[in-house]
Amino acid sequence: MSHLVQPSVQPLVPLLDPKYYYSSLFVDAFTEDLVDLLRTFHDQYTLKPPPRHAFDIFKDIWRQKGWNWIHLKELTDAPREAFLDTCFRIFVTHIACPPFHENANGVLYQIGALFALYTLYFTQPSVASPKIWRQHHISIPIDYHASLHALPSLVSSDLTHYVIHVLSRLLESHAFYIIPASDLEPFSPVKLPHSILKKVPILEKGKSGRKNKQQKGLLALEKLKRLEALADGGEPHPVDADDDALASYLALKQEIADTVPSEDIKAAEDETMSRLRRVDVKTTEKGMETGREGLIRAEDAAISPSGLLGLIRSH
Repeated sequence: MSHLVQPSVQPLVPLLDPKYYYSSLFVDAFTEDLVDLLRTFHDQYTLKPPPRHAFDIFKDIWRQKGWNWIHLKELTDAPREAFLDTCFRIFVTHIACPPFHENANGVLYQIGALFALYTLYFTQPSVASPKIWRQHHISIPIDYHASLHALPSLVSSDLTHYVIHVLSRLLESHAFYIIPASDLEPFSPVKLPHSILKKVPILEKGKSGRKNKQQKGLLALEKLKRLEALADGGEPHPVDADDDALASYLALKQEIADTVPSEDIKAAEDETMSRLRRVDVKTTEKGMETGREGLIRAEDAAISPSGLLGLIRSH
C-alpha cells in the first residue's frame, strides 16, 4: 500500500536579485557610507598629536559605524557573491583613485580604503553552519595593482609599516586576481552603478468626475451672487487701455477735417458706402447676414453732419 507524500512545511525563502548590488540603489548608498568612514578616519588621525596608532583608530571607527555587521547583509550564495564583488571593487577604486576632498590628505583616504579592504577580506566567515559563500580573490586591474605597490612610498614614516604589513598579508594570501588595465574596462559589469533607478514622482489625483447635486447647487449660488453684484451696479466692465492712442486719433481726425476740403471727404465717404453696399449684396446672395449691422450704422452716419468720421467717438 502506497503512502501519500506529505507536503513540505518549509516556506520558500525570498531571494534578492544579485543585480540589486550593481544598481544605484546599493552602489550610491554604499559609496556614501564608505566616504563617511574614510572622512572620519582622516579627521581623527589628523588630530595633533594623533591619539593612537592608525589601525587602532580605523578599527574603532569600523565598529562604531556598524561595519562589523557587514557580513550579515547577505547570506545567500548568488546575491552574496555580487555583494562582495561590488564592495571589493569600490574599495579597490578608492585605493587607486581616491575621491578629491578639499583641504584633505588624499593619501589618508587611500590608506583608509586599504584598511577597509583588508578588514572585509580577512573577516569573512570561514566556519559557519550552514556554510556561507566566501570570496577568495579580489579582481584588480594591473594599473591599480601597481598603484597599490607604490602606496608605501607615498605615506609618512609613521604609517609605512602599517601599509607594508597589510599589503604583505594580502599578497601572501594570494588575495588579488590581476585583470587587464582599467582603461580596457575589464570589470563586469563595466560601470558601477550598472543600472540607475530614479524616483517615480507621485502624481496628483485627477479632477473628480461628474458633480453631485450639492456641488451643482453651490456653483449655481456663486454664479447668482455674481449676477446680483452686476445688477446692483458693481464694477463696470474694463474699457480699453489705449486712451492715449484714441486721443491721438481724434486729434488727427479733427486736423484732417479742418484741412481737407469737404468735397474730397464727401467723395471718400461715397466710395466707402458704395463698397459697403456691394459687400452687403454679395453676402445676402450667399445667405449670410455678416456686415448688415455695420452697413446700417454707416448709412446713418453718412447722413449725419459729422459723416463717417463721426463713427469714432471719444467714448
